[in-house]
Amino acid sequence: MFISRQTRKQSLIMSAYLSRATVKTCDGKLQPRYIVRSHRRKTKPRVESSEEEDQNLAVARLKEKKHKNKNKRRTIPGSPSHDLSELPPIAQPLETQESLIVPPSNITPEPIHEDHVTPLLLTDKCDGPSGPGPFVPLPSPVTRESVQDSPLPQNLPSDAANTPNGTAHTYNPTFLEQLDAAMAAHTPEHHIAGDAPISTSPTVLPHDTASGLVFERAPSTHAVVEQSTPTPFWRVIMLLAAWLHLRHFVSHRAIGLMLQVFRAVLISIGAMAAQQDAPVTLRTTFNRLGLGDNFHILPMCPACHRVYPYDSQLDASCTNCHINLFIVGGVCLTIPSQAPGIHTKKSSKPSKPLLQAPYRLPSEMLPDLINSTPHMEAQLDTWRTRQSTNGTLKSIQDGHIWKTIKGYDDDPFFANTVNRKTPDELRIGVTLGFDGFGFARSAFAGRHSTGVLSLCIANLDTHLKYLPQNLLLCGLTPGPKELTGKELQYFMKLFVDYLLMLYDHGIVAQTNAYPEGRRVRVTLIAVCCDHPALCRLCGFADHGTNGYFCPRCTIRQEYLHTPDGVKIGGFPLRDGNTHRNQAQDYANLGDNTKAKDAFFKEHSMRYFELSRLPYFDPVEMTVIDPMHNILLGVVKTQWYGTWIQGKTLRERTSTNKVRRELDSIHDYLKIFEMPEWVARMPQDVGYPAGGSLTSDEWKALAMVYCPIIIPLIWEEWSEAAEAEYHKKTKLWQKEEAKRLKRIEKGKRKADGTEETPRPKPRRRMHLRDADNFLSLAAALKILLARSIEIADLDRAQELLQDFLDGFMEARLDAMITQFPC
Repeated sequence: MFISRQTRKQSLIMSAYLSRATVKTCDGKLQPRYIVRSHRRKTKPRVESSEEEDQNLAVARLKEKKHKNKNKRRTIPGSPSHDLSELPPIAQPLETQESLIVPPSNITPEPIHEDHVTPLLLTDKCDGPSGPGPFVPLPSPVTRESVQDSPLPQNLPSDAANTPNGTAHTYNPTFLEQLDAAMAAHTPEHHIAGDAPISTSPTVLPHDTASGLVFERAPSTHAVVEQSTPTPFWRVIMLLAAWLHLRHFVSHRAIGLMLQVFRAVLISIGAMAAQQDAPVTLRTTFNRLGLGDNFHILPMCPACHRVYPYDSQLDASCTNCHINLFIVGGVCLTIPSQAPGIHTKKSSKPSKPLLQAPYRLPSEMLPDLINSTPHMEAQLDTWRTRQSTNGTLKSIQDGHIWKTIKGYDDDPFFANTVNRKTPDELRIGVTLGFDGFGFARSAFAGRHSTGVLSLCIANLDTHLKYLPQNLLLCGLTPGPKELTGKELQYFMKLFVDYLLMLYDHGIVAQTNAYPEGRRVRVTLIAVCCDHPALCRLCGFADHGTNGYFCPRCTIRQEYLHTPDGVKIGGFPLRDGNTHRNQAQDYANLGDNTKAKDAFFKEHSMRYFELSRLPYFDPVEMTVIDPMHNILLGVVKTQWYGTWIQGKTLRERTSTNKVRRELDSIHDYLKIFEMPEWVARMPQDVGYPAGGSLTSDEWKALAMVYCPIIIPLIWEEWSEAAEAEYHKKTKLWQKEEAKRLKRIEKGKRKADGTEETPRPKPRRRMHLRDADNFLSLAAALKILLARSIEIADLDRAQELLQDFLDGFMEARLDAMITQFPC
């Protein structure tokens, strides 16, 4: 078939049009991608940012006006005349504020000629600026304003972005900008000059000043969708595009192509006019629907991991390491010589921190959480009407900490009497979680670990508190390695500052029940994470030290494999006040590294930021969560570390495929009939092909399946295993006797040393293992229940002690530090 040159050219042009879409880079930056195709030669994809595209277009217009100075070099505006290496940048307050990106003042955009406008729009005119950094206010009325007479920042720029209806939004000062202005004149409370040389943090507001800040109620989801575009049926398409990306990870490029095709088809069939508002990029779709993450990007020093304000100067360097914090134009900015006559070319690419730390303050997320559903505010107060049963623990509200923790006025924070001082306040208790996770960008990429700092609302019922939409994600550590205990305190300083503000003064938010505003106070009631993260957060030494590795008692590493090491209550407990005082003593040592090392070696602790909370007890209010401590610690050690790796439960033989203990377990598992809510075991559990178990599967294995199967396996296989052990023992005794006779006769090895004995055979299946495991399962049945009877705790401790004693007798070499105190 013959194709004319004109037809071929048109097809190539249409192919180039449809290849244009937005992509999301690894650092979260959204950029339009242009792929130029030619029938003469192969070309490579070229990626440009939206700012670079605008600037290139402006430069082209200037050339048309006969401004032919292509290689004109300019000095960076506002450059100081002194050497930056002599005077490091002054650390500014660590507030995170919104900012607007404005074009360069020396470039005046002109209207584009009609010939340059394509009939089919490939990008949205209303797209906001892209790139990492503080988020730009959305076109929807999701704003937080100040009421009464709170001081406001001066000379605020106006937001000229157009809304879908064509109206312009005026710039609304953010809460952080008002908070910065209101706090500037006040000194911080609860300040401890600790070992955290971070730049000055936001100070705590006095009570009367904080009362002037009110969070407006965010619009409902229905209102946000209605305001996204005046074209009703396009709203459904926008929701579909967002859902495909968020749920099925469809790329920005594919979503943009889909929206462009939908718009072209609807225009061609007359279902919509070309002038109707219809976003055709995923970036604009997210902006219209309010689906941004709203994180503030803080620069972090790549060497010492100190955190600096997001609005630091581009030439700012770490005050400790003197390493540049920003990358300008894709190249790490070096400190230039400011001698006269030396000029630098201004980069057209936006700058970004060399190491980025996403951060979001709890005070920003709480108003959105309270108004997230019509019943959320009432659910946060259900603890006041909840009926508790004496002698039964059903919720965290039944615990000692919830009932006794003090408020800012020395009254119980969760006072629930009729004559309490502040009956209209909303009191919220939160638990802090910190854990690291690794992700790989490809099969060949190196390991990268990122830490997650989050808050869980303890007021909510169990079926609500762990839902993803009810968890507050406060920050991420950038990696690529986990932060040390000292480095993590730099990251925690700003977080603790705002915890103090929420405890002392709280915030005022408009809610459904209080349209004029309701004061909300927050207190931290527990830190729940695994053992390594708990030690870094709260200043303890971890299990890698030779000193005190336990956050509950004063056991040392050398006593772990002794009878007292597995005895519950065998060592004196730590004291929270002593630990806090020692943290202050550590901080008072200043920059004396040797003195700090000696202090840590003696006391096995260091300074931690949470010690600035006046109510926080680092011993009683820290919990190694059951998932890590019991399921991934004790149960996994018993099953995998002892039985699987110790060859107690063996695989089938590789040659004749003779069935062994694991195959018998699989046969029993096949005949189980369980409810849907009970986790199923993998088909080849115990084999490498079975993979790793989840915490829910470990729980089911320990409390449902193994208590029935393990006694049957021991009854079937233990007699043969014991006979095998005795046979190997007799053979070993004969060989050992021959070895000793050879030594008596003076026989030596070729190098002149005595012949070493062979290892003594070990029992593969201990007779006590089955009963010992049943003690563990019975203890977990009590400790991991949804409700706990206080009278049963003594029985659970007795069963757990029996398990630990039996484990030490049979499996001393497998003892690890996850076992409870």
